[in-house]
Formats: sequence, structure tokens, C-alpha cells
Amino acid sequence: MRHELGGETGGSGVSVVTAAERYVEIDWLKAISVAAVVWIHCIPNFFATDLSWLDQWFQHVTRFAVPGFLLASGFLYAASARAGAPPLVRRLRRLLVPYIVFSLVAVAFRLFYPVPAYALPERPVWEQLLTGSAMGTYYYVFVFFWLILLAPLVARIPRRRLGLVVLLALCLQWAIESQVIFYAFPFWSIRDPARWMGSFLVGWWLFGQRDRILAALGDRALAWSGAALVVCGGLAFALTHTWSVAVLGTLEFMQIYATLALIGCAASAIGRVPLAVRWVSDASYSIYLSQLFFVEPVLAEIERVPGEFNWLRALAAWTAGLGGGGALAGAARALFGERRARALLG
Repeated sequence: MRHELGGETGGSGVSVVTAAERYVEIDWLKAISVAAVVWIHCIPNFFATDLSWLDQWFQHVTRFAVPGFLLASGFLYAASARAGAPPLVRRLRRLLVPYIVFSLVAVAFRLFYPVPAYALPERPVWEQLLTGSAMGTYYYVFVFFWLILLAPLVARIPRRRLGLVVLLALCLQWAIESQVIFYAFPFWSIRDPARWMGSFLVGWWLFGQRDRILAALGDRALAWSGAALVVCGGLAFALTHTWSVAVLGTLEFMQIYATLALIGCAASAIGRVPLAVRWVSDASYSIYLSQLFFVEPVLAEIERVPGEFNWLRALAAWTAGLGGGGALAGAARALFGERRARALLG
């Protein structure tokens, strides 16, 4: 999830980068997405029956987080495919070694917190490792494993046909999100690569169109950001005023890509990446894998009142997850060196 590109640092503490060095919009996307992922895990999950309206609203408007990671990954894989992709084994190793390390830690973690909200302890350890379920949030690794295997095939798609393939993948994603295609078992529903492939392919396609998009945005990136914000606001309002499953799924699908467009336009308008954002972007995989070890203890200590949204509880857990995960990544880099720390912990 890291792109090996450099950059210059200005005296203001802001990383001033060019398109040839770092992709500004990807840094912002990854940093915002990991912050949203941590927030998602600080509020009750979809299976809770006593949610406040704010719980439900946050669940809807943060759905962009995992698609955002996958879009960023597809974009960067397309970039590496053009530059000469690294061997498949190396890519899998960078994904799986940190995942296995944290999965084994998760097994031990349950000795202290027997039923974390996102753990699935009823499965044997070997099955948890194979299915990305030592922590339920690790389903992403299971999905991304198969997308990595798919990447060499995507690279062979003729450029003129890629748009059609992306459109078909998005239609499939919409059908699953709106439950036109229904899964009887939620465990496998979120682990189906078909559900997430559209986001990965959109990122791949965007890399090829990046120059045209930036040229079209030009000096109007801020105006386009405002327009995207209005669309996101309208969709967020509509999401709280519909009860149809199909309509809700369609609105969530639209909200995902409207939010991703907003982030991209805003990043283009800003044109710079603060060092903190860049650091979080590079540490995003490690934070993602470790954040629940910091979130769960906080949630366990602060009682939740059914049907009410507790800002203190959510913000305390979010700060612990993002800060603790970031501190762990920083400590590992200081102790082992950046390259070894990334190989071990992401």
C-alpha cells in the first residue's frame, strides 16, 4: 500500500511534491481512508439492533474507506505495471507477512478480550488465517490477496477495452451493494472479490486517465470540490430518509464514489501533502492491521448506552486506534529500520 516515491520538504513542514514523485491525491486518499476505517470500528457495527441515527449515518457515509484503499491500490498497481511491476511473490510477501504477524497477535489478544466486536473466535486458528478472520476486519487481506493474483491479468486488458471492464465491474458491485445479488452468509459476502473488484479497477483506470483529469480540473478543482461536497451532502441526507434496501444500497454505492471524487478534487485543489498526512499514508497498512488492539480496550472501558451516540467514547477509541497504530508503526521503524519494519508490520 506504499508507493516508493520521493519528495521535497518545504520549510513550512509541508511536503511539496510533483506528480512525477508522489501522487498527491493518493496520499490524501490513503490517509483519510485509514482514519475512516478506524472510526468505523469505534461505532457499533451493522449487526447491532439498538443503533442511534448518528450510528447509522456514520455507517453510511464512511463506506468509502475500504473502496478508497482498493482504488489507491489499483492506481498504484497500474503505475507499477507501466514502470515494470515487482515479482508477484514479493507483492504477496509484503501483504501476507505483516498479516500473519498481526493475526497471531489477535489470537493472543482474545485471551484478554474474549469476544471483541470484530473477532470471530469460533473458527480454528488455521481457518482464521486462511479466511482473514483472526480479526473480522482482516477480510480486506483475503480480498486483496485475490486481487493481487488478478492484477497480471488486468495488465493484459487492452487500454481501449479497460473502460468497459470497469463499467461491468461497477455494475456487479452495485448489484451486490443493493442486494440484487443476495448472499445468504454475510461472512462470505464481504470476502467476495467481485464485490470490491470495481473499486480496484476504477483506480487502475484512473491512473491511465490522470493527466486528462488534472487538465480538465485545472484551476477549477476547488469549484469541483464544492460541487462534489454538495452531492455528498445530498446523498447523506437521502440515506437517512429511505427504508428500501435496494434504494439504500444504490445510494450508498453513489455515496462511495461521490466521496472518493470529493477527496480527489480537494487533493488536486490543495496540491500539497502535509508531512503528517504523508506519514499516515505510508503507515496505513500497519495502522489498519493494529488499530483494533487499541480501540477495543477503550470501548470496553466506556459503557455504551443503547440507542444513544456517545461522542466521548467514539472519539477516545478513534484517537487510541489511530494514535496507537501510528505509534506502533513509528516505534517499529525506529527499532528495526524502515525497510525491515515495513516487511514485518506493514
